[in-house]
Amino acid sequence: MIWILGNNLKPGPRITDLQKSFIRVHPVFSFYIMHYSAKNQSLQILSHIQKSYGKKWHYNSLTVELSYLIELVEESTTKEVIPDTDKLFFDLKEIHFNLMGAAHYSNSKIRQFCQELYLDNETLLNMPVELYIPVKHEWLIETLAFQWKYYLLKWIENHQIGQVITSKNLDRFIELLIIKGKIKCYRMPQIHGNISKIICYEYMEVLAQHNIIKMIRKNKWSVQKRAKRFNNEEVKLETLTKNSSMKSSNNEQSE
Repeated sequence: MIWILGNNLKPGPRITDLQKSFIRVHPVFSFYIMHYSAKNQSLQILSHIQKSYGKKWHYNSLTVELSYLIELVEESTTKEVIPDTDKLFFDLKEIHFNLMGAAHYSNSKIRQFCQELYLDNETLLNMPVELYIPVKHEWLIETLAFQWKYYLLKWIENHQIGQVITSKNLDRFIELLIIKGKIKCYRMPQIHGNISKIICYEYMEVLAQHNIIKMIRKNKWSVQKRAKRFNNEEVKLETLTKNSSMKSSNNEQSE
């Protein structure tokens, strides 16, 4: 079943939970929604849907012929060049201040996360930078981003330095998180497969870039070190600033 949205449901500056339920995935368009304008008699594909941390939605808009629906149904590879959205901007220092502000006002999700940190002798202040860095499709996960990243990082750090982690080990851990309800995705009936797995593998790439793990070969990593914790907020803010992405998208939709 393929849904095509009319004008009343066309995504604008933000994408609602209802609109998310119509999102599909395609080898070329990545995550996309279709919209038809009866007034203009045009079919649009809003492709490469992404979201900056907590703020802006990004997607490309492509007008296609109605006959192109057949290719979409068959998931054929289009010959047209469809550009991906630009690298998303994220200010890690701003994310940190938003997190501390939410904790101050006792946000229920943040409060639960703080309780888990406390039980592990951790705090929001000493949290490593790696927990702040967004990954491309984390907007698909309903669980607090800091929280599921913390579970994955803590699991990796429970391994000895030099120990090998395989994709089989990782998949088993992700399944365990899902079973225990520790990682939960938004309801996306048009998307099949394990979304959580895709996103966790994206985060493994981040940890590899920060030398927490090292890729030995495809889907096999060795543990390199424990992520740095902080005792001084000034030092942490400097580190967050250095790790921020300073390039914003030209196609971003402001919320």
